[in-house]
Amino acid sequence: MTEAEKLLKIQQCMEEYEKRFHLKMAQMPRYSPWLEADREKIRKEAYRILGMKEEWIPQIHMELVRILPYEGYTVEQYRFTSWPGVMGTAHLYKPKGWEEKKNPVILHCCGHTIENKHGPKYQAVSRRLARQGAIVLMADNMGQGERVPMGHPDVEIPFACGTTFQGMLAMESMGLLRWLVAQPYADPEKAGVTGISGGGALSLLVGAFSPEAKATLSHGYPSSFESFLRKDKVHCACNILPGMIGRLEMWHILSLCAPRRLRIMQGKGDELFPYEVFLDLARRLKAVYTAMGCPEQVDYADPPGPHGWDWERRYEVGKFFAEVFDLLPPDEAEDDMVEAVPLDVRCYDAYPEHALTTDDAARLITGKAVPEGTHLWDVFPPQVDMTDIADVPCRHSGGKQKTYRHLFAQYEASLKE
Repeated sequence: MTEAEKLLKIQQCMEEYEKRFHLKMAQMPRYSPWLEADREKIRKEAYRILGMKEEWIPQIHMELVRILPYEGYTVEQYRFTSWPGVMGTAHLYKPKGWEEKKNPVILHCCGHTIENKHGPKYQAVSRRLARQGAIVLMADNMGQGERVPMGHPDVEIPFACGTTFQGMLAMESMGLLRWLVAQPYADPEKAGVTGISGGGALSLLVGAFSPEAKATLSHGYPSSFESFLRKDKVHCACNILPGMIGRLEMWHILSLCAPRRLRIMQGKGDELFPYEVFLDLARRLKAVYTAMGCPEQVDYADPPGPHGWDWERRYEVGKFFAEVFDLLPPDEAEDDMVEAVPLDVRCYDAYPEHALTTDDAARLITGKAVPEGTHLWDVFPPQVDMTDIADVPCRHSGGKQKTYRHLFAQYEASLKE
């Protein structure tokens, strides 16, 4: 088959999937998220799609490694276990004088960076909030930061186990928030969650599903599931959401935050998520909160700039939590990345070889013995003729080079009944 013929065949397959996406979206159930009965339906459906169960949310066990002193705050480095054999790493930022009172606490969820909690911009956000008077927990996600050996962008076994990687990340993050709120220094009425990009996805889910989160600021992700699941691009494993299309949209899940405080945020120049889709989401959320009698509890921010934790967005985070938790005003200094925990000051000298991988964690959680070598297309076989085009390379978000076999399996996952 010539290259031109391959391109035409790929186009025909893409048109088939486009029709299927439109048909599924037209069948979306109508929910009224301001009514308790529908809110419970949304929560149950979201748990089902994400492969989450309340009994699977882990109890976190922390072990202090060291305390790093800085001007006006400290950073405590921790090793933790979530599920048995699943080993994690985290930094806990504490303001000066935290011992003297109950403190606001914030879970800062990391996104797609290899450094995760060591990333300079992530550190700048956590340091800023600590200097304002909050205690901030920032952990490495599974397969990122010190936990890279677990596997992240290319994992496929969780889907064969009947869960999702995003669901696993959300459940561990919910466990981390519960641990944080349960600490004797925490003020449970001033507990919040924030994050950008992949951390925006996690803060969205943690905020929606966790009554402990009294305030949520989700940034660089709030949009619509349909808009990014239809992309001509293979996503990171944490953005594969089987059965989401035609079942739930992002505004349904975010509505579960109501009547608790919620702000969504996106740079006007964000190259990953369309600005108009973001504004549509903001309108829908305002309608839900208004129907529940608390329109003042939701708003949005759209500072200039692209996707990322730039200075404007870091300042907005500080401003938001200062307002809702009565923190000190955010520092207006342009250079807020003057200090950083060095990358070589780690919780582990070397990540433990006996720690479970992401795939093994999925097997442990679900009790499913899925064999190695199981691929996404084995779980969600493409329903198009892939002869001569299955191994053609396509765009992807990271990890190993992906092909149209991957992309079409991802589409099938999104469209799953």
